Amino acid sequence: MPRHKSAKKALRKSEKLRQHNKGVKSRLKSAFKEALTETDAAKKAQEIKKAFSLIDKAAKRKLIPKNRAARLKSRLSRSKAA
Repeated sequence: MPRHKSAKKALRKSEKLRQHNKGVKSRLKSAFKEALTETDAAKKAQEIKKAFSLIDKAAKRKLIPKNRAARLKSRLSRSKAA
């Protein structure tokens, strides 16, 4: 456990950020799955747009690597065409 005041604050801060990042990743995964499983074409396009936005934001904040973001977006684009 941290002993110094600054270390205690750093621990609190990192835990809060970890919880936030966990929520963002969870929303990202849910949006990705919803976009893949949607059957209606109009709703699918809307879900893909929402997922693209979340993927780009996560990559920008470095929650996921940029190559993974590109791969996920590619998968969504392929599912749209199919």
